[in-house]
Parts: sequence; structure tokens; C-alpha cells
Amino acid sequence: MKKIIFSIFAFSLTILSFANIFAEENSQRESSFSVTLSQDPTLGFYPSVAGSIPIGEKTDFTFYGIYWTQDALAGKQGGFNLLTEFGFGLNFLMLDGAAYLNPNIGFGHGNYQSGGGRAVVGDNIVASIYAGYSFDNFNITPGIMYYKNLRNEGKNTPLYHLFEYFLKFNYSVSKYVTAGIFFDHYLWGEDYSNIYPNKDKIKFNTFYFVFGPEVSLKFKDNASVTFSLGPNLVDHLNKADNKKVRDYYKLSTTVGF
Repeated sequence: MKKIIFSIFAFSLTILSFANIFAEENSQRESSFSVTLSQDPTLGFYPSVAGSIPIGEKTDFTFYGIYWTQDALAGKQGGFNLLTEFGFGLNFLMLDGAAYLNPNIGFGHGNYQSGGGRAVVGDNIVASIYAGYSFDNFNITPGIMYYKNLRNEGKNTPLYHLFEYFLKFNYSVSKYVTAGIFFDHYLWGEDYSNIYPNKDKIKFNTFYFVFGPEVSLKFKDNASVTFSLGPNLVDHLNKADNKKVRDYYKLSTTVGF
């Protein structure tokens, strides 16, 4: 446990130190910071923060944090031991700023993926990569995220594995309105090796499979509201006995500083 905590702390401190050194040499570019409030019927309400610091002519140091408030992620304990996620990455600008590639590494703290025991530092490790490409008024944004338990601290629940990938295609109708379509597939797998040592097979199921229209309203250059909706085909992909097309909707508000 101490080695994991020390490794996470040392990794974070090293990344921040390098970011500070390079940022001082490239202070001619502006840093950014934003706060986003999101809510949907599957993940609940989850505020997040994100920011970037320039460390090169076409490279940024990025960071993010997510406050997962869904009580199910903490064993339904009335809000205690909620999952907290924080990570770092690098953003590479390409094609004269028309495209970017942003890989990240993050760490979750709680008791959701480490076996459902006590809340711990390093409950999971998160690898993600986001990209984007803009041409004329069109924008394409894909992303991939993989969540894996970093520790094995309990036998109350399996060691969960989470995988998500999405794709957004938007068109800027005007300076204030953006419309498009989105696709998002979230999967989860159960690893019972912490409960039954001889059972090491992981079976993945769909958490949600959604697609549909998305509209964003922008205010100046630092604030926006985005609403997405569409069918959720989770029952069909999981081959449920009583298949239904469920409704999906998501509202996000982002404010930049």
C-alpha cells in the first residue's frame, strides 16, 4: 500500500515539476481552466475540472479531475467513500492547430474497483486518449478510456474493469450554436479472482450503448451548455430476456476561466 501511494505521489510531483519548468519557458501562450457540470441517467451527477499549461510551441501539459457523486460507486453508503479521479496528460497540436492528440494517465481513489473494502488511494488506474480534428465548420472528436483496479483490498465485490469509447461529429451552425450526432459505448467486466482465486475469466457486458443528436449553445468564448439525447440499446447488446429501448439524455454545462 505504501509503495503504491508513494509511487502515485512521486509520479504526480515529477509531472508537475516538469510542467512548471517548461511552462516558465513558454509563458507566451495562455493556460486554460474549465469547470463542467454533467448529469445523465446512468452515471448520475458528476462535476469535473480540466486545464492545460503550455510547455512547448505545440505541446500542452493537461490535467483533469472528476468528482463521481453516484452513491453506487461507493457501495451505497450514503455518500461516504465516493470515487475521486485525478489525472495528467500531454496535448499535442498538429496541422497548424486543426488537430490534437491528448493521452492521459489518471488514478481513482475510493473502493469501487479494488474489491469493495475500505476506501483507498489508488483504487484504480485510468488510461485514456482523446483526439480532435476541425475543418471548415466541422469537428470530429473520438475518445477511448480504460479503467482497471490498481489494488486488491476487499472481497465484497469483484474487481471491475471499465472500458468506454465514443465519437462525436458536430457542425458549427453559427458563432453560438453547434449541432451534430454522437455515439457512446460503455462496457464493464467482472473479475472474481479476488473472491475465487481460480476464476480469472472476465466477462464484459454493456453498461450503455447510446447514439443520437447533440446541440450546444455557446456564450462568448468561455461558456457553453450541451444537451444530448437518444436511444439506449443496452438490453439488446446484453441479450436481456425482456428487451426494451431505453431513453438516454445528458446535460453538460462548461465554464472556462
